[in-house]
Amino acid sequence: MNITIAGKRLISTYHHYIMKLKPENFISYPVDGYESRIITLEDIDILAQGGFAIANMKPYLTREKEYSTGFLFFEKSSKKPVGYIWLIRRNGNELSYRVRKTDAVISCVFVFKEYRGRNIANLMISKVIETLREEGGTEVALGVRKANAAAIRAYEKCGFQITGEKTYSRILRKTFPYHII
Repeated sequence: MNITIAGKRLISTYHHYIMKLKPENFISYPVDGYESRIITLEDIDILAQGGFAIANMKPYLTREKEYSTGFLFFEKSSKKPVGYIWLIRRNGNELSYRVRKTDAVISCVFVFKEYRGRNIANLMISKVIETLREEGGTEVALGVRKANAAAIRAYEKCGFQITGEKTYSRILRKTFPYHII
């Protein structure tokens, strides 16, 4: 259900698959020529290019920083950004939903358009899995829109399995951002 008034979407309904993975079941595909670093507030402009609402990511870098780590990936040769990913640990908020039923959630997986199809999402998930293993985590989850067939295939290729479905609505108002509802 999508409700719009004067061309502005006020309520959107999202249908997601919930996918989970145990680190020992992760399938890695070697990818060379890229490196990563931890995301900082100075990277906000780069993150904005990915189309995710910056208002959703700023809490990851400020009030949620003990529960979240973002990784920015870029080409070694040109230092051009190719994508980013966030790991939200237990008790952190993933878009205002408390992470309680798994060790961590992968959030905001984004590969810039010109780099898609090169296994970069797998490379990014590999970094998250490595971090989770170092912390003793035993399970990671993510949500993916049911209509996003390409992402679902990519996650399944990494070893994720669909474990459930979730439908939820987001309320959008001009003066009341949905991320604080």
